[in-house]
Amino acid sequence: MSQTNLLAAVGRLLIALIFIASGLGKIAAPGATQGYIASVGLPLPMLSYLLAVIVEVGGGIAI
Repeated sequence: MSQTNLLAAVGRLLIALIFIASGLGKIAAPGATQGYIASVGLPLPMLSYLLAVIVEVGGGIAI
């Protein structure tokens, strides 16, 4: 594996970890996340929360 490919793989891993950590943080504090979503006026806080968790954790895994 060339150095360029290795650096690209490490970069993807680090970006994925950011997404996964953010999603896990939302899972750890669902009430706080839903409260924030409601406080900024977004509709359907529970659905928005679930969608955010799925996108962040799923996206992190997909990367």
